[in-house]
Amino acid sequence: RTEQTLTGAARLVNAQLVDSKRASTAVFSLNGNAIECSNVIATSNVCKLCEHMPQSSCRFVVMRKTRKRKGLRKKRVTVVLLWLPKDAQISERVRYRAMLADFCAQLRHYDNVITISEWCEFSRSSIMARIAEQRKAGKADREPQQPPSIE
Repeated sequence: RTEQTLTGAARLVNAQLVDSKRASTAVFSLNGNAIECSNVIATSNVCKLCEHMPQSSCRFVVMRKTRKRKGLRKKRVTVVLLWLPKDAQISERVRYRAMLADFCAQLRHYDNVITISEWCEFSRSSIMARIAEQRKAGKADREPQQPPSIE
């Protein structure tokens, strides 16, 4: 388990995700006003990611996925997941939601931002379908989308 502040860790972790095959997922948590890398996972398997996600606490996740396009080459995409479980305290959910833009601004590169609030959304097909929806809507570029209202 590594604990580093986002300023150094996110760029390092994101570079590893882009430039290396040893790590494909990094989980970040808020500790006071600092964002810390709480876990680096050497897989992009979404089901294995569930094992590292808390039931009632929010997290930021940076994940490298391979998108297969019909008749074209595979494309690697970097996805930022915002885990806002319904069991988390509302104040924590609001805090993570407010920090999303700052978190994304400090990353070197990302392709999509997806908010997840239920365990059933942790599936490869669900995440890839949401990436495709964002591409069709033209929202997959650099701006993090606001998650739905917490209330």
